[in-house]
Amino acid sequence: MQVLSPSTPSQPQALEIGETSWKSAIKRHEEQIQGIQCYLEGIPSEPELQQAHTQITKLRRKQIGSNHKISLARYRIAELAEVINDMETRHQEDIEKLMNSIIELQNRIQ
Repeated sequence: MQVLSPSTPSQPQALEIGETSWKSAIKRHEEQIQGIQCYLEGIPSEPELQQAHTQITKLRRKQIGSNHKISLARYRIAELAEVINDMETRHQEDIEKLMNSIIELQNRIQ
């Protein structure tokens, strides 16, 4: 291993043992730093996070409103179905009463 002193700058410098591993370690660290920087650039800022939170809250409220409207519509449909069933039952009863009245009148006439 040859080590040259800094006082002889004109002489070619020799590589020390382990210098290549040192350079590769620095290169790995630089790549890690670059990766971290890219990651940090992708993280939204505080105002962006607040805006996203506000949008999510609005969408949730809208969804709750939609769910409420759907529930109300289902209730109304069920209520209308019950009214229709009642009307059908009354109609059937009215037909039976009418038929009985017709039979009774026919019996009186004979």
